[in-house]
Amino acid sequence: MIKSFFGLLITFLLLPFGSSGQELISSACSLPRIFDSDSVLNIIIFANYDSVLNDRNGDPVRRPARLRYLDACGNVHMVSASISVRGKFRKRPENCSFPSLRLYFEPDSVKNTIFEGIRSIKMVVQCRPENVQFEQYVIGEYLLYKWYQKISRYAFNVRLIRCTFSNLGGSFPAFVRYAILLETKGSFEKRMQGKFRNANEIHLAELDQEEYKKLCFFQYMIMNNDWAASILHNIEIFEPGYSKRPVAVPFDFDFAGILGVPYRIPSATNDTILQPTRDFKGTYSSRKEVIQTIRFFNKNRRFFYASLSKNPYLSETTKGKMAASLDEFYFTINFPPYRKKYIFHKN
Repeated sequence: MIKSFFGLLITFLLLPFGSSGQELISSACSLPRIFDSDSVLNIIIFANYDSVLNDRNGDPVRRPARLRYLDACGNVHMVSASISVRGKFRKRPENCSFPSLRLYFEPDSVKNTIFEGIRSIKMVVQCRPENVQFEQYVIGEYLLYKWYQKISRYAFNVRLIRCTFSNLGGSFPAFVRYAILLETKGSFEKRMQGKFRNANEIHLAELDQEEYKKLCFFQYMIMNNDWAASILHNIEIFEPGYSKRPVAVPFDFDFAGILGVPYRIPSATNDTILQPTRDFKGTYSSRKEVIQTIRFFNKNRRFFYASLSKNPYLSETTKGKMAASLDEFYFTINFPPYRKKYIFHKN
C-alpha cells in the first residue's frame, strides 16, 4: 500500500507544470476560488519542515515553500509560496508535535489559481501527526466552522484539504494528513465589505446583540469555554459599516468539549488532561430573548445532526460522541428545570 501511494505521488510530481501557477490543460474551464467549494482539495506542500519546526521557540520566520495541486478543470499547478509557524498554544512543542501554519503568496505566483487574490492563508494542521485520533479532531473542528457558517453570515470561510507534507529536510519522510485552510481577516474584510477593529477589548453592549446571542449559544452548544468577546480572546470584532453595530466573530474551536481533544494543561503540581464543562457565558436582558434564541437553534437542529451523520471523514465513534454532546445541549435548553438551572441563573 505504501509503495502504491508513493508510486502515485511520484507520477503526480512528474506531470508538467507552469512556473507561476497558470493552467496547463484547459483555458476555457472556469476556475473556482479556494473557498467556493466544499470538496476536499488534495495538495502537496514542499518545504524544509525541519527548519519550520525549529522556528517554534522564536519569532516566526517565512521559509520557502512550493504548493502543487490538481484543480477541478484537470490542470496541474505549482505555486511558489513561503510558510511559517503560527499560533500560541499549538505552537509550543510540549503541546503539539506539529504546529499550525501560515502560507504567504505573491500576487503573480497565484494568478489563475484557486488562491488568486489571497496574500496569506492560515492552516490548521493535525497537532500530533503520529496519533491517528488527532486527525478526527481536525475534521471535527472543520465541521464546527461549517456549523457556524450555517447560523451566521459573519463566519470565517474554511476548506478541508488532504495535504502531503513533503519534507525537504532529513528528519522525517513525507506524510499525508487532513488540514483546514482558514480565511484571513483581510480576505474576510474584502468579502464582507467592512473592517476588523484594532482593539484589545470591547464593551459587550456595543455588539450586535442578535449575532452575539447566537455566538454565545453556539459556544455553549459545542462546550467551548476558550473564548471571551470582551477581551477579544479567540474573537475578532468586525465592523460592517452602514451604521451597523460591530459583530463578534469566533475562531479556534479546538478546545471545544464536543471534540474532546486530550490536551495536557500544565498546573502547579502536574499536567492534567483538559476536562471541558458546558458553561453558559452569555448575557441577556430578558428571558424572552433566550427563548427566541433557543427557537432559532431548534430550527437548525436537524442540520447539525444531519451534517454530522453524513460526514464521510469522521469515524462512527467520533460521530457518536459528538451526537451525544448535541443531545445533552438540546435536552438542557428545552427542559425548563435545566434551562433555569444552567442558563437563567447567569443573569
